[in-house]
Amino acid sequence: MATVTEETKRSAGRSAGYPFIPLGKAVERAGELRKAVGKSDTRMLSAMHHWGYGPKSSGGIQTVAALKHFGLLEDSGSGEDRRVKLTERALRILLDERPNSADRIDLIKRCAITPKMHQELWQRWGKELPVDEEIRHYLLFDRDFNENGARDLIAEYKATLGYAGLLDSDSLPPQDADIIEPQEPKEEASMEKKFTEMRREPVQRFFGGGEGVPVAPAVVAEGTSSLVLYNDRIRITADVDLEGAKELMRKLQKRIDLLEEEKGPN
Repeated sequence: MATVTEETKRSAGRSAGYPFIPLGKAVERAGELRKAVGKSDTRMLSAMHHWGYGPKSSGGIQTVAALKHFGLLEDSGSGEDRRVKLTERALRILLDERPNSADRIDLIKRCAITPKMHQELWQRWGKELPVDEEIRHYLLFDRDFNENGARDLIAEYKATLGYAGLLDSDSLPPQDADIIEPQEPKEEASMEKKFTEMRREPVQRFFGGGEGVPVAPAVVAEGTSSLVLYNDRIRITADVDLEGAKELMRKLQKRIDLLEEEKGPN
């Protein structure tokens, strides 16, 4: 009987899901579909036809999956009756023709970090990507990717970050926005009570409405904390002792005060 080596397993194993094409190509495909069917839904087979794929083409199926990964496409039904439709996010990107539109740029950044594997890689390295060999080692041994999958994901992920401008230090998603230094809170006892309540839930979360960038649990160095203010949201990352918790509450109160000032009186 033939011996199955670890190398063979890595070559033949199944990789975690990730987009078949980078974000730039996915937006282009979404644009082609909009020109063909507008805002209406259509049969998945028809969408594949508009992209130049046959009804049994794996490329067409993977293109549908890629647009779903990025939040550009939604589907319903199954089999030959399966239908697809561009999402509100996709339409806002495609129809926003304003020069240097901040809204469009923000949505593209959100798309880039929407796929689960992209969330994971971003939380691990952010914009400071290591050499490909380091990423490949992580995917092979920590995430059980096969070699082809690791290679393809690295290329797709780097192309997506480049398209979204997330490798530019001046253009980052919420978790890397500038942090405002904290000030003393008005009600220390109230803030300690809030921290006690927070301990019952994960320490990393969003406050506020709107569509936020999905964020996977981050690896936080012991004894550190940060709060990031981004539009109407506050992002908290913390792993602290009691004194660190009090400092975190001061930061939180400051962010709440800033949001209330921006919101103005009811």
